[in-house]
Amino acid sequence: MGADVVDDTGQGSAALAGIDLLIVVDISDVKRLGALAETVRRLTVPTIVIDHHVASDDPAGDIVFADTSACATGELIYDLACELDLAITPEIARSLYAAILTDTGAFRYSNTTPRSHAIAGDLLSRGVDPEEMYQRVYASAPAGRVRLLAEVLGSLGVDEQCGVAWLTMGAGSLERHSVRSEDLDGVVEHARSIAGTRMAIFFRDLGYGKVKISFRSTGDVDVNQFARRFGGGGHVKASGALVAGTLDEVRDRVVSDAKDFLGCGPTGR
Repeated sequence: MGADVVDDTGQGSAALAGIDLLIVVDISDVKRLGALAETVRRLTVPTIVIDHHVASDDPAGDIVFADTSACATGELIYDLACELDLAITPEIARSLYAAILTDTGAFRYSNTTPRSHAIAGDLLSRGVDPEEMYQRVYASAPAGRVRLLAEVLGSLGVDEQCGVAWLTMGAGSLERHSVRSEDLDGVVEHARSIAGTRMAIFFRDLGYGKVKISFRSTGDVDVNQFARRFGGGGHVKASGALVAGTLDEVRDRVVSDAKDFLGCGPTGR
């Protein structure tokens, strides 16, 4: 975040009072705004959405600039900056590069395109240091994250016949290891990395009767379609959902449904 940006996150809904424009990025459904969702729904000022997720029936704004073929919302913001002839400073270039780097899994996922590489190349010419970005994004984890990862990997479940692999994290784990929710990025990829896995799932107990779920897939499996069964959504190969219930109940139900979705459950055999 630049020095000219004021972070009013702590004020919640109060921070939106008196604004004349709201821009929502990287969110296709207003419910993903959590506690701010109802406040945003009641706004009478123009609300612009810049996003690359599959559209929902309840968008976060009335003006939507979206492209599901974009590898990251950062790609769309880069396009806007170029179209409006805005200056892309080294600081802005680093932010856009980080968005593209993380959403493509360091240019490993199937959403990596020739254009995403071309944009990254342009951002490098504008002052981005790739080694510095690697260090900041992928090589600055606290020791607690590695300990937590070891704990989560110990929960690994695999159904090799169906091609489903899942990981589970109990409530209070973040606090116990002194890490943040941001440190969980990429955990589900360990399940997806198992040979033969078509769908990988990461269950995180939030501790108040809700379980946050991350879905990843390979091949032609559409986890966005699957996540919509549980009120979630996202991308074809990367989606999420928030489901009410205990961790065990949600995990057992979702894994069973995943097997059925993949054609090897009770109704798929």
